[in-house]
Amino acid sequence: MTIGTLGPLSATQLLHCPSSDGVSNMSLTSGTAQQIAVPTGAHAAAFAFNADIWVAFGTTQVAASPSSYSSAGSTAACEFNPTIRYFGSTAGTTAISVYSDFTCKGSVSFYA
Repeated sequence: MTIGTLGPLSATQLLHCPSSDGVSNMSLTSGTAQQIAVPTGAHAAAFAFNADIWVAFGTTQVAASPSSYSSAGSTAACEFNPTIRYFGSTAGTTAISVYSDFTCKGSVSFYA
């Protein structure tokens, strides 16, 4: 078996992942949200951490572990362990807030 025939996808489909346009490495202190500026021109972010995280998008949002119920569609809600998120442009999302209940490390990779 050659690498070009692994599974239903060809190697070019499987390995076609561009390098990131910028990476923010983070070291989070337990119980403290940290905000990162979104690089100009970024349209998407990929999250990778060694513990559970909560994420909020926007300059006025501060990520936190929820203490009560929030309804679907609430703009005040945080997202639990996002993987890759497309946010369109830095016009609407200029910062991302990341929070963990545990001390952890990770990175946010940005893509144009």
